[in-house]
Amino acid sequence: MMQNQKLLPFQEKAKKARFLLLLALLLSLLGSLSGKEFIGAEPAVIALQDIVPGYEYDIYQIAGYEIIIPNSLGDHSMYVIKVNPPEKVKKPLKGFLPLPDPDWFELSEDTIEVEPFDTGRVRYKIKVPEGDEYFNQAYQIEINIKR
Repeated sequence: MMQNQKLLPFQEKAKKARFLLLLALLLSLLGSLSGKEFIGAEPAVIALQDIVPGYEYDIYQIAGYEIIIPNSLGDHSMYVIKVNPPEKVKKPLKGFLPLPDPDWFELSEDTIEVEPFDTGRVRYKIKVPEGDEYFNQAYQIEINIKR
């Protein structure tokens, strides 16, 4: 950043506090899969820094990140994507707390149909409410993807 460039309000706040958000995509299945079938999503883990409370961030617009769901099956597949509430986060990573409210994390869609041998894409936004208690925190989000 250039020295004489004026900072936006959220950039000023970001200089004062760091906020780390870790997204862990957890894959789970409805029904059984044969040995040739595959379900996956990428990226598996995303670490976002300098998320300032009180501002909404469209992560695709800012960084180009989206959840990618490949369908390697020979038929149409419907996937359900859901953010786990804090009580369902199985084992938070060391130093991270479960995201207190899944509504802070908005998916562009919660179900997606993916054609055979194609890829589905889901975008997301993050908005942590305004409040001093949310600065200098490290949260983990778990996302389930079910077919």
